Amino acid sequence: MDEKRALLNSFIPLVDFLSRVFGSYCEIVLHDVTDTQESIIAISENNLTGRKKGGTMSPVAQKVLELNQDQDYVINNMEKALQGKDIRSNTYFIKDSSGKLIGMLCVNLDISAPLALRRMLDDLIAFQADAEPSSTTSFSSNLEDYVLLLINEALQGTAISPARMTPKEKKAVIKQLNEKGVFRIKGGVSEVCLHLQISEATLYRYLKDIK
Repeated sequence: MDEKRALLNSFIPLVDFLSRVFGSYCEIVLHDVTDTQESIIAISENNLTGRKKGGTMSPVAQKVLELNQDQDYVINNMEKALQGKDIRSNTYFIKDSSGKLIGMLCVNLDISAPLALRRMLDDLIAFQADAEPSSTTSFSSNLEDYVLLLINEALQGTAISPARMTPKEKKAVIKQLNEKGVFRIKGGVSEVCLHLQISEATLYRYLKDIK
């Protein structure tokens, strides 16, 4: 057995392990990136995307692979499954002893239910961007989750990790979050800075540029 196959096979037990850890709302997929036509070496029983062992690599996975090969991993990529599910995809790149990329371990989370809950909370809370911070202090824990959901939503539709985003792309995300009132919520500034990997000074400069 060659090094590539032995290394990829060593990740197969992780597929079942992670599937049991995360439960039915999570799909684990192990890819051999050197064979895009039959790239799926193993896939969990908790199947969110309808794929099977021996299946091809999805277009989203191919784009992630193309744009992020120099990374060790990519997290929080958003995609839409054929069944209409909202999927948050996280990818770990597997490299051989020479540093060549040979595989990907993907952890796909179905966040359709949390997003539906967010929409319901939007309707119930009717949160306004110009609301006084004091009016929401009793909902602080809910608002922290609300901020995270808005950040994830703003990052949908791109396979580019924040570390590789250009200032223009980050400004587009910040503009969307600003319009939704994220920066009026306590902790919103620091949370956005953490996800976009920028300083608060940079964020405020970007905000000034887009106003």
